[in-house]
Amino acid sequence: MQIVPGNPIEYERNPILAQFLILNDSARERIWIETPYFVPVREVFDDLRMKAAQGVDVRVIMPDRSDHPCVYWANRRYAYKLAAVGAKIYESRGGFIHTKMIIADDKCCSLGSANYDERSTRLNWECNVMMYSEEMCARLAEEFEKDQGNSTPFDTRVYSERTLWERFKTFVSMLYSTQLRPRRLLYQCRRRLRAHGDRHR
Repeated sequence: MQIVPGNPIEYERNPILAQFLILNDSARERIWIETPYFVPVREVFDDLRMKAAQGVDVRVIMPDRSDHPCVYWANRRYAYKLAAVGAKIYESRGGFIHTKMIIADDKCCSLGSANYDERSTRLNWECNVMMYSEEMCARLAEEFEKDQGNSTPFDTRVYSERTLWERFKTFVSMLYSTQLRPRRLLYQCRRRLRAHGDRHR
């Protein structure tokens, strides 16, 4: 067992970020994630996409609703992009979930306060417990599968057919999710709107 304390002051050295990357990199057969907020930082998300594309059993359980509208749409955007490379995404029925769980193969697993999102690696002080135990991996996998049984597979077709208003909410949510400063946010907004306009000329 290993305590993993967060340190957002030094992002690149944050142990929570390192833990997410190590769990992804070490997975050869599976990496299962259960989290209320699925808005990972780019390097973590790129690792997950690569693992899914390589045939690793990548699964994510997230809530079918959120305590914040921006999180809801950001969750679904990342879920859609991950499902596109072969990952299996599930939405927990019955409302919000609080579990923060990661299982990598049968070797190591994690529980704690850190969500699989930007805030837990860039802003918040978190603490996880890493367990190097086949027994604990098996027990958590059993709980994961129970939660999966109470979930609905994420429907990529429904997501791809969002209304114009839902697409706008997704756009705003993705800007919000990166925790940008107001000036940077305005710049990003202008750049994306300009690019969108260029494509439709």
